[in-house]
Amino acid sequence: MKERWIRRGVLFFLVFGLFLSLLMFAREVRWYRLAANPPVDLALPSVPLRTLDGGAVDLRSYLGVPLVVNLWATWCPPCRRELPMMVRVAEEGGVLFLFVVVRDGPEKVEAFLREHGVKPSRWTRFLLGGEALVREVYTVGLPTTLFFDSEGKMRGRHLGEIDEKTLRELLERR
Repeated sequence: MKERWIRRGVLFFLVFGLFLSLLMFAREVRWYRLAANPPVDLALPSVPLRTLDGGAVDLRSYLGVPLVVNLWATWCPPCRRELPMMVRVAEEGGVLFLFVVVRDGPEKVEAFLREHGVKPSRWTRFLLGGEALVREVYTVGLPTTLFFDSEGKMRGRHLGEIDEKTLRELLERR
């Protein structure tokens, strides 16, 4: 009798585990389908991020100013190549550039910025915790550059390394 209950219990947990696995798989398939053809009417999501000194900030706290949000990482070669150019363009003013780091800690980011002579300024911010943002904006690769108007509506996106000409063209469209 006891063995029978054990077998039923094991069978229940196997079936329940399979059911949960199928639900998670369906959710991921839906996300990848959206990532392949992301919605054009995305709004600036509410995503908690961290500053390099450990402070907390919500992405939506930047509403009210036009934004360029660049998802990048220190270990990503195209990201490393485009970052100095983007910072230089940002320093011309008019648009706030948020460089949101994916899967890097503050020490690595600060060392990278020191090595390349890049400092946060009036027009640039460096934030941590981009993993959540990657999911919210349906991106599948780095670097990804997103363009938002002052109301938080997405006005453009660029997947992959961006050159200066393309960056300037997308900035003019905002």
